[in-house]
Amino acid sequence: RPVLVAGSALDGDSTRVELVSGAQQVAPLVTSSGLTGGAAWSPDGSQIVYSSSTNVEDPRTLSVVAATGGLPTPLPGLSDVTHPDWGPDGRIVFVQHNEGDQSDIWVVEPDGSGARVLVETPGLDTDPRWSPDGNWIAFISPRGGPEEIYRIRPDGSALEAVTRGTLDIEGRIAW
Repeated sequence: RPVLVAGSALDGDSTRVELVSGAQQVAPLVTSSGLTGGAAWSPDGSQIVYSSSTNVEDPRTLSVVAATGGLPTPLPGLSDVTHPDWGPDGRIVFVQHNEGDQSDIWVVEPDGSGARVLVETPGLDTDPRWSPDGNWIAFISPRGGPEEIYRIRPDGSALEAVTRGTLDIEGRIAW
């Protein structure tokens, strides 16, 4: 399957979500004059969820687009959200940004229904990633100290630190 790429276009005037195979662009799926990023495949590979805004000043929302292209479908009721990841059971985990320096981890159904907070603490919780078996969601959080990797069950139970000590965490969590 092609690689999913989300971010700034080479022209510098737009951002996009596109499929790339080797050095060849396979398909531009979404182009925006705002911010676009954080794209993830659905479990069956037929859809892509991503965060975007209509311009750089607007908060980002989540949308779903077919992997073959077409019009994106915004997930209703979500605003100022980033870092979506599609779980093996079809649910989507994402970051909800709040006032000041706070963001929380949420889970939502792929149609936008059933949104609920999973991790709500002071500080910047970010970069949630489902485990391949769907039993855990890992994320990065300072929780009053240096950034560490934590994991939690999708039902909100069994929160635990995975790393301990000072880390310089860069990039995305990978299982």
